[in-house]
Amino acid sequence: MKKIVSYIFLLFLFVNSYTQNTIDDLIYHFDNFNREKVLEIINSGEIETDKLDEVQISIYNLINLSQLKLSPYVFKDNEFDIYVNSIDFFLKIGLEESMPFFINDLSKRYKLKDEFNRLSADKKNFLIKSLKRAIEIEKKGENKSRWTSNTNLFDSYQCLGSIDELENRISYRMKAIEVYENNKSEFDWYEKYVLQEKSYITNLISRSDTIIDEIRSKFALDFFTQHVNERPNTGEWNEFFDFNYFQFIDHLYEQKNDGLIKEIGSIVSYDYYPFGNLYASYKLDESLDNFLRMIKEVNKNPEILRQSNSKNNYEGAKTNFNLIYFDFSTNFFEDLGNINAEEYKIYTDIMNVLLELIDKDGILNQKKDIFTITNVGILSDYISSSDFNYELYKRLESKIIEKYFNEDIKQLNPSQLNKYVLNKLESYQDPMYNNEIGNIFEKIKVSLEYEGYIFFLNQFWDSIVEVVVGNYSWITNDTAQNKVEKEKLDQIKALNFFIFSELENDNSYNELRFKISLALNLEHLQRIENKIKSLKDMIVVDEMNKLTQKLLEKQYLLDQNYETAQELYNYIIGSEKNLRDNILWAVELANDFEIFQDYSYLSSILLDEYAKNKDKWTNSRRFFFEFTAGSFFKKIGNTNQAYTFMWVALQNDYLRTDTNLTTMKYATDLYKDLSNLSVRDGNYDNAEIILNTLEKYINDLDTLNDETFYYDFSYDKDYILMERASIELLRGYSNNNENNNYQNALELLKKGNLITENNFLFERLEAFVDSKIKNIDAIEERKRLIAIYDKYAKELDPWFYTFIKKEVKIEDLVNRVNFLKNDLQDSMNLINSLSYGNQLSFFRDLNMDFSVIMNDYVKNFDNKYPLLVNEIGDLLLLIDSMDKYNSSLLSLTEEKQQKYFRLLNKQFTIAGQKNEYLKATAEFDAFQQEIKSSLSINEFNESSFNTNLKENQAYIRFFRISDENYFVFIYTKDDLIGIHLSEVNLGSVYKNYIGSIMSDREDELSYKYLFEKINNKLSTRIDEIYIKNDGVFHNINLESIMFDNKFLYEKYDFNYVQRPQSVFFKSNIDFKEAFLFGNPLFDQNNTSVSKVRSGLNQLPNTEKEIKNLNRILRNNQVSTITTNLEDSNEENFYKNLNTEILHIATHGFFNNNEKISRYDYGLLASNSKNVVYNDFKKEFRNDGVIFGQEIMVKNLTKNRLTVLSACDTGKSILTDLGNENLATSFLRAGSKNVISTLWPVDDQVTFEFMGIFYKKLVVTNNIKKSLNLAKEEIKRKYKKPRYWAPFTLIQNEIYN
Repeated sequence: MKKIVSYIFLLFLFVNSYTQNTIDDLIYHFDNFNREKVLEIINSGEIETDKLDEVQISIYNLINLSQLKLSPYVFKDNEFDIYVNSIDFFLKIGLEESMPFFINDLSKRYKLKDEFNRLSADKKNFLIKSLKRAIEIEKKGENKSRWTSNTNLFDSYQCLGSIDELENRISYRMKAIEVYENNKSEFDWYEKYVLQEKSYITNLISRSDTIIDEIRSKFALDFFTQHVNERPNTGEWNEFFDFNYFQFIDHLYEQKNDGLIKEIGSIVSYDYYPFGNLYASYKLDESLDNFLRMIKEVNKNPEILRQSNSKNNYEGAKTNFNLIYFDFSTNFFEDLGNINAEEYKIYTDIMNVLLELIDKDGILNQKKDIFTITNVGILSDYISSSDFNYELYKRLESKIIEKYFNEDIKQLNPSQLNKYVLNKLESYQDPMYNNEIGNIFEKIKVSLEYEGYIFFLNQFWDSIVEVVVGNYSWITNDTAQNKVEKEKLDQIKALNFFIFSELENDNSYNELRFKISLALNLEHLQRIENKIKSLKDMIVVDEMNKLTQKLLEKQYLLDQNYETAQELYNYIIGSEKNLRDNILWAVELANDFEIFQDYSYLSSILLDEYAKNKDKWTNSRRFFFEFTAGSFFKKIGNTNQAYTFMWVALQNDYLRTDTNLTTMKYATDLYKDLSNLSVRDGNYDNAEIILNTLEKYINDLDTLNDETFYYDFSYDKDYILMERASIELLRGYSNNNENNNYQNALELLKKGNLITENNFLFERLEAFVDSKIKNIDAIEERKRLIAIYDKYAKELDPWFYTFIKKEVKIEDLVNRVNFLKNDLQDSMNLINSLSYGNQLSFFRDLNMDFSVIMNDYVKNFDNKYPLLVNEIGDLLLLIDSMDKYNSSLLSLTEEKQQKYFRLLNKQFTIAGQKNEYLKATAEFDAFQQEIKSSLSINEFNESSFNTNLKENQAYIRFFRISDENYFVFIYTKDDLIGIHLSEVNLGSVYKNYIGSIMSDREDELSYKYLFEKINNKLSTRIDEIYIKNDGVFHNINLESIMFDNKFLYEKYDFNYVQRPQSVFFKSNIDFKEAFLFGNPLFDQNNTSVSKVRSGLNQLPNTEKEIKNLNRILRNNQVSTITTNLEDSNEENFYKNLNTEILHIATHGFFNNNEKISRYDYGLLASNSKNVVYNDFKKEFRNDGVIFGQEIMVKNLTKNRLTVLSACDTGKSILTDLGNENLATSFLRAGSKNVISTLWPVDDQVTFEFMGIFYKKLVVTNNIKKSLNLAKEEIKRKYKKPRYWAPFTLIQNEIYN
């Protein structure tokens, strides 16, 4: 302070000498750390502050505030301002060398985060700026304040390091430690704090938002090294060490810094800290083997979880052990369907280690024990291994609950209190009231608020009813069948009376709701309902609505019939909120009573609720949702959704709890349903795998000892025999009884006495199995089964027609056609309202059922019944008219269209992520059904189809039964004719056809086998033909077939359509925009050219083609976007394709694999050659290979015409929906008309053809007419059909 004193003397020579001397004394004693004398001068009043000038008052204020208000005192606002102004004054007049002490003194008072954050931004900035200035002064060696330079420097770094807002605060704190380490003699007072400070800094370094550089990593490693070296096995363990250690390793793991993890693992050795060392090793390699090593070490010696007797470390290690468990369950058990026995053992080991720790270490004195044991109970949900020490878990849980019941009952919730009471009962089967139980209830009643007591009573009542009774059937009707049931009934009634007596009749919502639960019969329920009605004006609307539903639920439970179910169902679906809150109720009612009104709406809400909430639900709630949803979708025929929900339900952790008959029954039902679904889809291998697993479940069930369970559902051996018989029957059906499965099934049924005379299903099954075993004559089998149907007054159903295939009568076939037609007409609106995924199973089943009908017709009657052809033809029209391409969704608003395709794309881009894929599917289905339920679908009238045709028109529908069998339906204005094409394998005919086309040779066979019979049936009036192809006909252009020295093209105007409605769509299109995509640069290093539009070389004419078409369109006021070379990439393709005209000039590809998919055909964009040769993958990615699967999920709703000027773009594969190809991918995405090619096309000819076509199109605005004119013109120059006939137009335009 000497510089300040000198300055004051010179500047204020004429000031009162007494005051000056007093100020000098004050500064003198302050500089010499004589605090008592400083305070004496200040408190004496000798210094008259009102007579001091600015310099004097500033120095006085600094000394006064620094001494009178010692750190960590936080100043009041005015004191802070005085301190700041005084410091600022001296900084401005050039006396900054004397300020570091005061700057640090002021700053230290605000080191704590909360205090610093209380300051205004200006004050914060002043402190930060001043501290940095103080550091600069110290570094220059210019400090003249009372503390040494090192002390001030240390304080400044510490203060800056305490300000969270500074990004480099860690560095400041580390520099403070550096000052200490270099000048320890000046900081003897700090020695006991330094390790704690280092620990804190290490903690900051370990946080996830911190970057660990070389300096920081060295600091942390030095801290751990110092800790290990200075406290070897002394039992003294820094309370922060274990936390920082684990956090530091986790942070290094996130940053993938294996090198530092290894280094810290070598510092903290296994001998010094076993569990810490194991943890570091585990983070280096989160593998199953490494985790097993850690588990085995802990199992072998749980003491390794504690380093010493330090409780903190033990608890920290145990906590981290639990965290590792959760981490492991996420990494290794995500796909629960693949858990093996060893992994089950890991779970069991973990549970048992935790239980043993709780039991062995006596931590029952901690209040969190009740939560610890609860968490173990939750963890036990993950396992189903008999090695789990369930008895220890139950004993510990009971012990902890009893401890708190006796010592601190308020720590227990109603659920835990319920467990306590149930444990005190002699058994779950004996809920008799006695004095001891009465005293327990009284204590519970005192410990809980009345609302909590109601909740406890409700849980207790539900537990007793569920376990002792199982259902209300004989209680409500007072129809006990035997002495045991009579005793149970008396016990329940006594308990019911006791609980009612415990209620205070305060008419609160919760009490009234509980009273409804207590009702034992309808009469009792009616009295409660009357009471609620009398209180109507006193109950808020929301609670009244809930009570109304509760009454309906109880009414249904007491009297389960269609009327009570329908009444409850109608109430639930009355509002969306109510339906969402009670979705499972509604679905269960729909399942049990086949109430399918508003079913599409119900389905959409079901999927939406699952997508939104499945990750929030408990395992049990999610399981019951999945189980119920799977049953629902199975019942309505949505095989894909049913299979998905059933499979995820089977993987649900709820089924992996302690094995009991309940979970076994659920699992058994799921496996049976999955097997049936697999058989239905023809996936017999998968069915066999599921059946093998199901048999294991049944065997396990067979060996269970019912006495080991406190539940008893009285499942007897007959149930097991029936399940085994079901397995044998399914296997027999799958394997054509190769292993005498039918005989086994029959023996099992008879052994269990399950076949009785008064049971239709069993009699029918016995007759069926017996006929298969004995190979009974078809007529006798038929008579026997019909007799059973007559006995029970049952109509012949699809089951009958499915299994009785040896003899087909014409009346049977007529019945089947009418049955399918009527069923389809009844379901048409429902099917059209479903999402695309939900429709697939219907379409698949329709195709299969119709194929069976067609096969039986041609096989048994060989087209001898023309009248039946009319019925079958009408049925086929109805099937073909259905919206298989989801076209109705394409009439949505642009916003909804974008959402539709965004959700559709999302499904495919995450297809490999099971959980995310399920959520995306549910979200997409819910959106589709929500909007489709509000769309009006144009009904198709198959009966008027013929009459709407013109005299010169015919509609031809090819239907493939097999390669050797095709049936042709010819619809004209006056007639419907059926033709059976069966002389040869048409696959071989096609090979001859395409061979003749490509080699320019004459072809007489194609006309003979493909069109001669048809041509003979067509009247001379017919010159315009509409065709819906099937099978091999998809790859044939009938225009190119020769007859009588002319092409059929010259006789008929052929039009290929996707749906019969397209026949009547006639419209010219005034095109306004186009996207022309062509001449991609397939390989930057290869400029070889190709003469046909297949392969991987450059196509020189595609660039000319794009330029030519661009000129034609622009000259006719059509705006265009074009790409060329590198710009013709996949990204630009997707970016611009949703336009009126989409023209694509590039290579196409078609892979004719044994297992075909929509990834086997597509287009090639820029830079695709290397991908095709070296990295070809069937997946969604931006690699230049554009698959048909990728195209079908893009938005082409604006597109009126797509031209695929490439090879093989119309060549087809056979799928569940019929034949599909690249053209149908564009149709599926929304395109209305697609011109594609059936074989490799010549590059030069294609260039010329496209120029002619577009010149005609801009004049006529008619796609089909322009295509015909282009063919006529090009045929004059290139007469062979391989040049002009590959181009075909597929139309799916149905809306006028």
